[in-house]
Amino acid sequence: MGQRPQDVLRRRVTAALTREEQERARHLEDRLESLLAHHTPDEVLACVAGLLYGRQHHPTRTAP
Repeated sequence: MGQRPQDVLRRRVTAALTREEQERARHLEDRLESLLAHHTPDEVLACVAGLLYGRQHHPTRTAP
């Protein structure tokens, strides 16, 4: 029996989103590994905390 087009599309979109999420996670892990090769975990954590705090209290504007 054939598959409904919307079911095929849903599966393909879900698979693509899952792949994208996995690629982003791998990329982030690679970047962190690179940082940890040159900095201590405490330095990396302090830097990230500072950046996140700054963004929370001074959000960057996006272009219209």
